[in-house]
Amino acid sequence: MGHKKIKTDVAAIGKNSRGEFVVCLKTKAAVKCFYFDRAEQLREALESKQISAGKWIIAAPVENCICKELSLPAENFEQAVRMVEFELESLLPLPANQLVYGCSAIKTNSDIITLMVYILKLSVLESICSPYKELGVVPGKISVDNAAISCWFNGRRAVSAVNIDILIDQDICLILFSVEGNLYDRQRINLKNENDSCWIGKVEKAIDSLNKRLSENRTSSVTIAGGSENVDKLKDVLKHKQDSFAIEKITVIKTPIPNSLAGSKNKIIPPKCCLPAVLTTGLIESIEDDRLKYLDLVPRYQREKARRKKLIINSFAITMLSATLLVSLWLCLQAMNWRIDKHCRELQAQILPIEHIAEKVESKRQKLKAIQKQFAGRGIISQIFHELYKFSPSNISISQLNFKSKTDSAIIDIKGQSDSLSDAFEYADSMEQAPLLKKINITNVQQSPVAGGSIVEFKANCIIRSN
Repeated sequence: MGHKKIKTDVAAIGKNSRGEFVVCLKTKAAVKCFYFDRAEQLREALESKQISAGKWIIAAPVENCICKELSLPAENFEQAVRMVEFELESLLPLPANQLVYGCSAIKTNSDIITLMVYILKLSVLESICSPYKELGVVPGKISVDNAAISCWFNGRRAVSAVNIDILIDQDICLILFSVEGNLYDRQRINLKNENDSCWIGKVEKAIDSLNKRLSENRTSSVTIAGGSENVDKLKDVLKHKQDSFAIEKITVIKTPIPNSLAGSKNKIIPPKCCLPAVLTTGLIESIEDDRLKYLDLVPRYQREKARRKKLIINSFAITMLSATLLVSLWLCLQAMNWRIDKHCRELQAQILPIEHIAEKVESKRQKLKAIQKQFAGRGIISQIFHELYKFSPSNISISQLNFKSKTDSAIIDIKGQSDSLSDAFEYADSMEQAPLLKKINITNVQQSPVAGGSIVEFKANCIIRSN
């Protein structure tokens, strides 16, 4: 078609009895609807990728479903849904492998969850999906039309004790009854070959029947939507009977108007597309509704197949990403090695002119270090002798002194004699005032007998660390 292409993650598709289609797309900016007057036009848009979606949603007519209300002793919605599978065969005398089902929440109490279970035969589901599959659309999710339409109304009016939502299309009038925000009942009125008083009378009868079934003094709120003059006619009639029907208020809201796709010859959208426009918009909005999270009639084996396919695609993507990262890392290491080699070659080129004097320079450097090492400890040694002379008590005599110099410290081993054992042990205390030898440690003391008495010999050491 040569026009701007639209790509989205999620899209909904619906059609009316005349074979006209409406496609609703969820874009980053907003939800948009597009009208197609025939299947060939839509197929052309899909094949040319003018419209492409990651996931398609369709709705099964509730008339084709078997609806069962089920109350289960469960702590939460998820637990109740898991229990439905075990109750399925008791609801219908058919093998479970011939059925599909989906659930929506109706009422949640502390220990009882009430669900609406929509059950559909696989053969019926296949006939519903067939027109879409012929267009190349494979549904990723299948909801129910009345749940999607109710979701659309819920997003556009306040929740009351009783909500009566009326959608008027060119040929159909749908009435949805909700109690406390949960769908309670639905009625469909055919407007073909019906005069105004006839179909409006059916609407009045439906509202009156609901009030009798609820058998409570509840006021209701009526919301009317549609794209035809029938909306005003119904509103005027209900206003005159507002008190008798216990209607608190009547509100009219607008329905979405589909656009013609760029390049389409359809410049005027017929009012008959009101219902599919509301339906497809509701399907998109129902994704965010937690009560409809488990309302999906896609067969389980298809969902498992789609899940495995997605898992394989994700695994392949992760593998490719990992391979790309490894290659990138290898290229970075190669580039780093190349820069190091280049730098080494530059240094080698600078060293080459002075290489012949390198040995002489190194020889002189080693001689300088030896001289520095030779004279490094002489100042410390003289200070050590000074402190030994100044701070050693008169009853202590030093017989041997060993000095070992290291890079960052010096070790002194001392041997000496004292008059008594107590003098030897107190020698460390007497040297506390010495700046270098204040941390002297007595390591060994022995008293040996000699002629005429005994002599006390001791050993001490001290580590002097350079600042």
